[in-house]
Amino acid sequence: MRKGIHLVALLMTMLLQACSSDTDIGASNPTIHEKEKEKSVPTVEAKVEHFLSSDDISIFVQKKEGKPNELVIYSSLPPRGQELERKILALRIVNQVVRDYPNTTFFSIWDDKEAAGVIAANGDRESSWDGYLHQVAFAIKNAKGVRVSYALSMDDFENISFGMSPVD
Repeated sequence: MRKGIHLVALLMTMLLQACSSDTDIGASNPTIHEKEKEKSVPTVEAKVEHFLSSDDISIFVQKKEGKPNELVIYSSLPPRGQELERKILALRIVNQVVRDYPNTTFFSIWDDKEAAGVIAANGDRESSWDGYLHQVAFAIKNAKGVRVSYALSMDDFENISFGMSPVD
């Protein structure tokens, strides 16, 4: 599973690097401003390497009320707008939870402790729609593998589990 995460991170890095190039194609000499910018801002590769090589991520795990194989996880994540970092950390959390809680079949990841607590204690019954602004991702584990869905908004998700489960 860790190889899958590294592959996803490498692909995201290559895509981000291609999209974030802000120099002119014809420019042969970088300006002083561009040289200073390169020194002060960590490269995309450095950021990805930091997230991939760090120790286990600090997470708070709660069992979902009445559902022993479902977990609700809270973790401090970078703010929205730093989607690459959030996706990489979500995948790292998935890897960590699958390793540490092998009987779990479903879990959701939240970036707000209060919203996570409400979902863990009451399920969907007591949570407001706004609470779902804090859902980062959810994962479903079954015999076919692990499928991770990243929250783009309250009700829109994208599959980021490339390489983690076989194609149906």
